[in-house]
Amino acid sequence: MSAPAPVARFTGLTVCGVEPSADFRTVGHREFKFGPEELRDGDATRLPFPDGSFDVVTEFGALHHMRHPARAVAEMVRVARQTVFISDCNN
Repeated sequence: MSAPAPVARFTGLTVCGVEPSADFRTVGHREFKFGPEELRDGDATRLPFPDGSFDVVTEFGALHHMRHPARAVAEMVRVARQTVFISDCNN
């Protein structure tokens, strides 16, 4: 099996992911070269960011794994300055 494609880096774009699983964070750091500020430990229902911290907040296929998905969506809305994009076809 080949290694995943490298993550695109864009000038002026800051990406920050929250992942509660240490194993998945390890994969993200090793395989995708995310630094500790780009992929950090966290709980989507209690995001460690001030209100309006991000222009865009996204979710891809995680809500259906959560006990309280509505709390996660409320947190996404809280930290988003402009847009929330949700893509979760399993829920």
